[in-house]
Amino acid sequence: MSATDSHFYKEFKKNMDSMGLPAPASLFGTLTAALGTTSAIASAITKLGTTATLTEVMFTIPTAAGAAATAAGVSEVVVAVGALAAAFYLGACIGSLLAAAIDTYGLPVMGKLGAWLKAMSKALNRPVGRYAFTAMMAYPELSKVRRGVDLATQLDTGSRAYA
Repeated sequence: MSATDSHFYKEFKKNMDSMGLPAPASLFGTLTAALGTTSAIASAITKLGTTATLTEVMFTIPTAAGAAATAAGVSEVVVAVGALAAAFYLGACIGSLLAAAIDTYGLPVMGKLGAWLKAMSKALNRPVGRYAFTAMMAYPELSKVRRGVDLATQLDTGSRAYA
């Protein structure tokens, strides 16, 4: 893991920890891994519905052959908060991911995040900012996550502020 990846994960985990949510490095340790895991959670919610629990969703995340670390990460999340609504966890991941990415990579990462958010919104058939907003409303003291939510909302609505 590079120093930049370490910083991203440290910031992401700090945000998730402040909400009492697990964020295993095997699932969220790099920006690429966090984008992939969050997309997999969103995909499962699309199939299972917004009332699905995190246990139901996490067991749909594919683990490639030899991906013991991924399986361990999934198990860690399920054991810690398996009955939690997956939609809430998704929102927390989105807000935390955006805030950590901005803190780590700055504005150059905005194009990648914008394209990712648009694809997620299309797949979910609703703005992803709504998921992040729900998580942030439960923890309004998370100013860094609020920045991520504001960004998601702006990108969802087609604002050119970061384009």
